[in-house]
Amino acid sequence: MKLSNECAAIIISASGIVGLLVGVAIGLASII
Repeated sequence: MKLSNECAAIIISASGIVGLLVGVAIGLASII
């Protein structure tokens, strides 16, 4: 269970970082 929980946390954090990058990219594109 611990391994699955850690993997889930890593996946969630990774998707969160990707989401932030996508949001920033969209924001810059809208400004330009």
